Amino acid sequence: MPSPIDRFQGHILQTNGVRIAYAVILVPDPRDTRLTLGVIDIPSQALTGASLSAISFVRGERVEFELDASGRPHWLGVFAPSGSIRCTYSQSAIELPCTMEALPVHGPSRAGP
Repeated sequence: MPSPIDRFQGHILQTNGVRIAYAVILVPDPRDTRLTLGVIDIPSQALTGASLSAISFVRGERVEFELDASGRPHWLGVFAPSGSIRCTYSQSAIELPCTMEALPVHGPSRAGP
């Protein structure tokens, strides 16, 4: 049975007030379900479906991933008891706040009668 697809979206909050939107999809690796695969879209940078690396994900606790690009962009989200996610973005020596929201989980569809 396929496992859920976890989706996240948010914004990187730059020091000049500009917000850079991103969206992430995470799925279990079908070859080794202990690992997670993921892609990211950053529309303002014309980036779609870019593979993520260094993914660490525990649903309801923590989500962390990197983009293989200059400066190693890195996101870290920690779930609060309320369900909100505290997010930090870093690239090279710069650390910026970000927003991150978990979207509804998509699981396997069930065939009807």
